[in-house]
Amino acid sequence: MTSAWMFAVTSLAGVVLGSLLSYRVNRAFPPGLASHEPAGDLAVIERCLQAKLDADEARRRLEKVEHAYGQLMGWLYELEIDVDGVHVALYSDNRTNLNDLNRKLESWSWSTLRPPREVAATQYYWNDAIRDLMGEFYRKMYDFVGWAIRDLKKILENTEDLTPNSYRASSEFFDAKREINLIFSRIREEVRVEVGR
Repeated sequence: MTSAWMFAVTSLAGVVLGSLLSYRVNRAFPPGLASHEPAGDLAVIERCLQAKLDADEARRRLEKVEHAYGQLMGWLYELEIDVDGVHVALYSDNRTNLNDLNRKLESWSWSTLRPPREVAATQYYWNDAIRDLMGEFYRKMYDFVGWAIRDLKKILENTEDLTPNSYRASSEFFDAKREINLIFSRIREEVRVEVGR
């Protein structure tokens, strides 16, 4: 009787242990992974690993894209401030401010419009729409600076006292400024779409 009893206990323990192992394996791996076909198991494991690698790569790419657009948006914010500064300076009644503006405009394309190193290094992550908008931005910026220089030259040639808030900027200057602001808005919208926010 003891050997029959021992056999029954051992068999029961084997069934319980097998059930627990089967339960743990089925919980730890996706369905089909715990099959008893080695080739099938390997294929499922490879698909799972490839899916994880693809998800990690997509996450890293998105982080790089977000960083690139963050750099771009920071630089464009500074340019917006510079554009508004030109507008404000054209209405200054202080000759020193106007002369400072003149010097800034003369070097504008070499200093202000040159992307900072951080922006230039990340521009390869921009999509085609952003690249096209940046090309349009540069063209309009040259118009803006050209009109600002012409208007400023007229102001500086004026030998009379400068009257605050007098009409100084041409309609072409304002049109170029308005177009630049529209491009800034379009770039911001495109960036929002690209990073999914």
